[in-house]
Amino acid sequence: MESCQRGVLGLASLLGLPGSSSPTFDPQGEHHALVLEAVDELAAVLPVVLELQVHEAQRRVQRVRAPQGRSARQRSVRLVRVAVGDEHHVLEAARQRLHFGPPHFVVRRPGAQQTRQSGVRQVRSSTTAAADCMADGSDGPQELDSGGALPITCIVMEVIVIILFAVFVRYDTDTDARKWHKEKSHDNKSNYENDFYFRYPSFQDVHVMIFIGFGFLMTFLQRYGFSSVGFNFLIAAFSLQWATLMQGFFHGMHNGKIEIGVESMINADFCTGAVLISFGAVLGKTSPVQLLIMAVIEVTLFAINEFLVLSVLNVSEQARDPAKDAGGSMTIHIFGAYFGLGVTRVLYRPNLDKSQHKNCSVYHSDLFAMIGKLHPLRIFLVCSVHIQNAALAGGVAMGTAGEMMLTPVGSMVVGFLAGIISTLGFKYLTPILEEKFHVQDTCGVHNLHGMPGVLGATVGTITASLASAEVYGEGMKDVFPDIYEGKTTPFKQAMWQGLSMGVTMGIASIGGILTGLLLKVPIYATPPDTMCFEDNIYWEVPGEEDSHQELAAVRTEEVEKPLNG
Repeated sequence: MESCQRGVLGLASLLGLPGSSSPTFDPQGEHHALVLEAVDELAAVLPVVLELQVHEAQRRVQRVRAPQGRSARQRSVRLVRVAVGDEHHVLEAARQRLHFGPPHFVVRRPGAQQTRQSGVRQVRSSTTAAADCMADGSDGPQELDSGGALPITCIVMEVIVIILFAVFVRYDTDTDARKWHKEKSHDNKSNYENDFYFRYPSFQDVHVMIFIGFGFLMTFLQRYGFSSVGFNFLIAAFSLQWATLMQGFFHGMHNGKIEIGVESMINADFCTGAVLISFGAVLGKTSPVQLLIMAVIEVTLFAINEFLVLSVLNVSEQARDPAKDAGGSMTIHIFGAYFGLGVTRVLYRPNLDKSQHKNCSVYHSDLFAMIGKLHPLRIFLVCSVHIQNAALAGGVAMGTAGEMMLTPVGSMVVGFLAGIISTLGFKYLTPILEEKFHVQDTCGVHNLHGMPGVLGATVGTITASLASAEVYGEGMKDVFPDIYEGKTTPFKQAMWQGLSMGVTMGIASIGGILTGLLLKVPIYATPPDTMCFEDNIYWEVPGEEDSHQELAAVRTEEVEKPLNG
């Protein structure tokens, strides 16, 4: 092992890496022999170093001459990168096992599967996590879902939901065919008076946003597209069912039964939207079991908060006009954002930088994310992420005041401020939150939902305080019926709007922190720091091996031409 350490130091000297003790490299001296010996020992220490790569390293190191200037050193660096592995995971694992300093290279595809084609031995990279496990000090790949924890969790949860539906859930009058036809005949109604025909288009819009909008919005990560869409589908499907129950228990019970229809399904979609916002904060760092547990708790707290804000606050014997939040700036966006931030703060990973190179987008992943954002990409000279999210932030900021009388110029000012807040947040605030407050917000939900939601709630508070018959006319009885009837004042209505925002932030933040503490219990098979933002630990990625083989062949040819020429 000691000779291996000295050999790697000699290899570092050959590459001109910082920390090397030898200023020069003697092709016939001690370091040359130590480099060859180090390659042999690295093969024993790191099973993930492919046999072909080791042979290539031995053959090519023998042909290396002493670097003469910068160009020769660059050729040496490129040679060893191809011979020993793509980028720097392998040497990272080696240095950590041999107690070396910080890594200089990382290999993203450590596994190997050898085949023969046309008499030539070729290497296919597989999707194991061996190098990452060695970097963590373990002896082999970690099984992230040992014992089938995810299927068991899904089955148990779904069985519970089915039992609760069987006991409590019934169709409402407009949905139940027998009740509707009876009412239709009695009151001489037409089919178009059924609530289904009126609300179903709205349900379609929201439902598509939940499964397509949110799902593809998170596919910006270059190697987490399957998980973004797949886990979004998983937790959305469960959250819709659980939200139907929780919202029904709090404000949808009739004679001991929960009556569901198209309106309750829309409300369940809204609740699910808050869960998916929180999902964006922990994207790539949690297991699917953790996400399901988070969904159970968040949906329950969402229903409690929604009941308090929209049904309890400002409701008394004299007044029946609760806080206004038609677009969900408070109940959906603020709640989802700060709940997710609370969870991700507790689940802080100090070594997440090991996967930082995967926490970014590439061209095709941003194109898929465009489906969720519906905004042009890559045609702007400025950062497309800022444009995409700032455009969405404007809609978030208009949620609370959407049903109030906000003038056109007021709407433009709100959109302008939301865009600035979101863009500056992505540029400056997100790094500060991670560095100073240990909040690792993957999707930037604080910038897209949190701060614009607070802006929207503030705008709603100000707009409510300015409500008057002169502005609204007869429309006052539809927007603020208690103010119209003189049961309350615009100032009191504004006060309840502000209080509702504070209550929402408090329940969301505290609930998120407590949920994070529960999810931190080491029983959920969370991905290691080196395998975050990675599909391969949960999915069989098609075409992975062939593409890696082709890439290795191209890179080998690319390096051999200048060396042999």
